[in-house]
Amino acid sequence: YSLLISVVFYLIAIFWYEAGFFLPLLYFITLINKYNLVKSIKIILPFFIASIIYLSFRYTNGFGIGDNFSGRLPKLDSLFFITELFNSFFGRYIIRSIVYGVYNFTQIPIQYLSLIILSNIFLTFILFKFVNIDEEKKLNKKILYLSILLIIISLIPNLLAGSIGGRNLVIPAIGFSLIIYFLLFFFKKFRNFIFLFLFIFGMIISQGNNWAQVIASRINYSIFEQIKNDSEEIIDAEFVIINVKDFANKIPFTLIKREFNNLNTYFGAQALEDWGLLAMVKYVDNKKSNNIFISYSNPIVNNNNELEFFIKNHIEYRSAKFKKIFLKNKNIYILNYDKVYKNSYKNGKNIH
Repeated sequence: YSLLISVVFYLIAIFWYEAGFFLPLLYFITLINKYNLVKSIKIILPFFIASIIYLSFRYTNGFGIGDNFSGRLPKLDSLFFITELFNSFFGRYIIRSIVYGVYNFTQIPIQYLSLIILSNIFLTFILFKFVNIDEEKKLNKKILYLSILLIIISLIPNLLAGSIGGRNLVIPAIGFSLIIYFLLFFFKKFRNFIFLFLFIFGMIISQGNNWAQVIASRINYSIFEQIKNDSEEIIDAEFVIINVKDFANKIPFTLIKREFNNLNTYFGAQALEDWGLLAMVKYVDNKKSNNIFISYSNPIVNNNNELEFFIKNHIEYRSAKFKKIFLKNKNIYILNYDKVYKNSYKNGKNIH
């Protein structure tokens, strides 16, 4: 029964998100060390069948139910993948997470921040009193090797896709954490203090970045609520324009301004994306698919009584190209900062 339960949960997990697709491979390696090859294959076979079911469903658009393929196709780009992996754990992305995490932590309202600090102090005290990393808790080399294998195997889907994102690193992070734990034993008498420091610092970074996620979610929620409130205007309008540039000009969202980031992220947290904003409008009027524009400049009326503005024409890695659009200045619904936050803006909320 335990094998059946494992297979069912594995199938649910990869349908939920494919990051753990190759984990049975790691399980197979551990089985070979314990049993003979034939028995190992018999145990792993149900997982292999589950993976075939998933791939068949995925690459046939749900056995013909869906209209379009959803997902990433293989695109081997090992150099880009290695660069992104390095940035995620040692380079630009991890530095950004640390800086924004600490910054956002200081931006948390005092009533919440006080409770968070008290909780952090309490947890740190518990760890200081009861956690002692002595030689008996040292990981053996077999666990270290498995940690390295976990990182490699769980990154295979990203290697095949030629790209990587933060959400793809949840499982590899477990392996990296075990390696860091293993390295702590080289510091002998200082290892407990280093562990406590990493724990406290890690909590602050995580809590700060979580607050950025809260603000980003509130901004999206406020925009969506306004779109729903204006549903009649949107349905009656011939064109819909969402002026992202206006939001970016009036909401602080980054410490370093980049041309390609117009509140697409809020201090590192995913915020206003074209596909999300388009979906909000389609929610109230799904007939306007080709008449919705995400503007990356403040629309202006030219001498021909046309509304002109820029949209993203092509998006590349850390860059974007823009295209000028001209529309007759008639029967157009424009959503901007003042329409959403007509009363007051506070931490992403529309204060009534």
